[in-house]
Amino acid sequence: MNDISYKICIEYYQYFYSKISGSQGFEFRPRRQERVCIENFVEKVKLLFGVESLFNYLCFAFSKYEGLDTNRGKNNIPCSWVFGQKTFKSYQERDHEKSAYWVSIMMKNYRIRKADLIDEEKVDINIEELNSRERKRFTNKERQLIHCLENSLYNKNSVDCIICIEKKICVKSV
Repeated sequence: MNDISYKICIEYYQYFYSKISGSQGFEFRPRRQERVCIENFVEKVKLLFGVESLFNYLCFAFSKYEGLDTNRGKNNIPCSWVFGQKTFKSYQERDHEKSAYWVSIMMKNYRIRKADLIDEEKVDINIEELNSRERKRFTNKERQLIHCLENSLYNKNSVDCIICIEKKICVKSV
């Protein structure tokens, strides 16, 4: 899932807030004004951002205000600051190198990891299936035998090799 939603914004905000403020297990219950602010943010970025962009945005937003002593205490960064228009405009106009530097320091200091929020897509690679496709690429062409020999594609258990008319040559080369 790559779409940004109100729920994902809340989840990500809770994660960043709990890390930076030190409030483990922080649960954010937005009031009406905060809810409207987040909904406006989602509406503004839903076609621009995916979840990785949202993560990067929140890294920027929290690094912008990290260290501030607010009326709620140090590093208690309100939702309206993070998802507000002023921060969004700053994000669009940011110096990429400078913000990347400060973001990396903040992530290191507070142990913020992308993997905590975003599941990396795992790819299963079946080598035998890839080899089978590679063998079939030159089926019934002069290049077939040379291609199989050059790439060591022969496999005595493969259906492709069992039915191949050139298998005697491949068997000798192995």
